Amino acid sequence: MEKETPKDIGKRIQAVRKSLRLLQKDFSRELGLSRSGLCNIEKGHIIPRFDLLYELSTRFKVDPYYLLHGKGEMFQTERAEKDREILDLIFQSESTDWLKRFLYYFKLSPVVRYSMMSYFAETLLSRKKLIEQDIEQAALKNIAD
Repeated sequence: MEKETPKDIGKRIQAVRKSLRLLQKDFSRELGLSRSGLCNIEKGHIIPRFDLLYELSTRFKVDPYYLLHGKGEMFQTERAEKDREILDLIFQSESTDWLKRFLYYFKLSPVVRYSMMSYFAETLLSRKKLIEQDIEQAALKNIAD
């Protein structure tokens, strides 16, 4: 499996824009970007920030997994909709408060632990190669830093 590059992600964002039949000036305005910023993202010169991916996911119902990895459907399926709801919960709260609450529930509730482990197992089975690639890239980045 080849590494995903900013250029790959940029091409997918461009494909989304074209699928929506929007010009760069209109799409960039909808996303709160300058046209040149969008152009640089589409060409792979700039890595899109998390908030842009979140905006594409919420405003245009684009599947974040598709944007980042080029797998699955361009627009959200039922599973992607669930993932977006989770992102909403995290993104719209103080991250540290949310994480503390999650860890508290995880520690004290067998139901939460079972649910999380089931979700993890399902995710690992369906996306194992991608997860391993992400871990490998993170390890290489840590060595380089």
